[in-house]
Amino acid sequence: MNIFIREMRDHRKGFVIWSVVILLFILMAFVEFDAYYDNPEMAEILDTIPRGMLEAFGMYGANLTTINGYMSIVALYLYIMLGIFSVLLGNNIIGKEERDKTGEFLMSMPIKRYRVLISKVAVAVINCLLLNAVAGVGIAIAVSRYNPDRDNVRYILQILVAAFLIQMIFLSLGLFIAASAKVFKKSSAISVALVIVMYMISVIQSLSDSVEFLKYFTPFKYYQASEILQNDGFEGIYLGLTSTIVFIALFGVFIVYPRRDLKL
Repeated sequence: MNIFIREMRDHRKGFVIWSVVILLFILMAFVEFDAYYDNPEMAEILDTIPRGMLEAFGMYGANLTTINGYMSIVALYLYIMLGIFSVLLGNNIIGKEERDKTGEFLMSMPIKRYRVLISKVAVAVINCLLLNAVAGVGIAIAVSRYNPDRDNVRYILQILVAAFLIQMIFLSLGLFIAASAKVFKKSSAISVALVIVMYMISVIQSLSDSVEFLKYFTPFKYYQASEILQNDGFEGIYLGLTSTIVFIALFGVFIVYPRRDLKL
């Protein structure tokens, strides 16, 4: 069987589950938005909350009574969820032969391992792109009732592009961790911990200007929704960092994986 088709089939259940989770999150988020939309009293209530708490949850400076302002809050949680999906996908797609004890089947196929890896990476990227599209469709449906204008649509598309770039970072890191780890179960735990640690770093950086340098160590700071809204785009330095991280991680995967001993 074609490796690409086999991998797409093997990951369809997980994709469907994550799609449902993402859509439920979007539904709940915009049910809550009904209480904020065009309601200045809610904005006044937020003004009474300490700045540190607002920054920790990505709410500082956001006007939650508007579509763009509210989306800047939703974006953070969307980043986290898509990041976890991507890092776990990268981890599972490399290590599932050991998990499912199907390494012998893979080794018996008359195909070089680097070609197997290319198919796995392609499937992972497509799954990330499709889940991103599912999120986009969900947001479009949820927002349609509020009569979004061109600026709203443009901002939502920018958020989705930013989310995909974050997905690529975590996907490549998940692939590298799985290819390098000797024990599959440990690599899964490390991958999830990586997302959590990077989120915590972003929170710590938001609370203190003295550790501003930390923003270069977490993808959640590369594409802050509030900064995208303010600048109407992405900063070149973060696009460069994203490209560098993805390239180095994937280069490492293609070096390590072909030499890796599969536990049959």
